[in-house]
Amino acid sequence: PPYYPAYAGATRVRIASNTGPSGFSMMVYDDDGPNGSAGTLLDSVAVTPQQAVAGNLTIPLTAPLTIASGGVYVLWYMGGANINIAQDIVAPFSLNTYEVLGGTWAEYRDRENVDFHIGLDLTEAPIRDIGVSGFFGAAPGQNISGPTTIRTWITNHGNIAASGFSVNYRFEGEP
Repeated sequence: PPYYPAYAGATRVRIASNTGPSGFSMMVYDDDGPNGSAGTLLDSVAVTPQQAVAGNLTIPLTAPLTIASGGVYVLWYMGGANINIAQDIVAPFSLNTYEVLGGTWAEYRDRENVDFHIGLDLTEAPIRDIGVSGFFGAAPGQNISGPTTIRTWITNHGNIAASGFSVNYRFEGEP
């Protein structure tokens, strides 16, 4: 991934055609195999023939993955004949395309001319960062002799929605 930690919530695939009709599976493997190859199966989602329609498909993972280091392999596994994944035939190519036959991974025979339309939906680490950007209701030097309502402007500087947080105000060590 382009950053760590990366959070993966879904796989993506573009189906060019499905005249079978056939289903498929989307699988994600850790790169903990020999020499960084595909190793541990991290997730697998079966897609029925009725769901395997032509076009761009987003397949949610069974549980979100956190990629803290290294990488992963995303596998589109055909569930039958006559289903085709879309191909990118315009250079440059990633040269990171593989085919899996009988459980054996090998470099794709046409990897210098083709990339496949598969991948992961990644998001950055959720950042919870709420801050007060202004106080209103008290002025510097004001003599406050009793309860005073103070208004605050609260800003979400993070990248996720925030709610349910507490806000406290303290004046010169008082509660």
